[in-house]
Amino acid sequence: MNTLNYFDIHYWSKLMYIMPKFQQGDVVLLKSGGPKMTIMDIKEEDGSFSYVCLWFVDHQNQKKETYPEAVLKKFVPPGRRIRTI
Repeated sequence: MNTLNYFDIHYWSKLMYIMPKFQQGDVVLLKSGGPKMTIMDIKEEDGSFSYVCLWFVDHQNQKKETYPEAVLKKFVPPGRRIRTI
């Protein structure tokens, strides 16, 4: 029988804490609104993540900016729900 001890739980809880909320290729929005953006790169510094996002203005002009995790939310198409664990 496999059981988790304190050290296993501590290890996994720390690992989950330092994992980014989003992945490359995810489509996100600013919590304050704006266009859909695709995550192109993820940067980590001292356990905090920021995301390099790419989007288009007027279907022609490509824009790129880096945002902290706290200001982004995952885009969910209408009629779909986010699965949570």
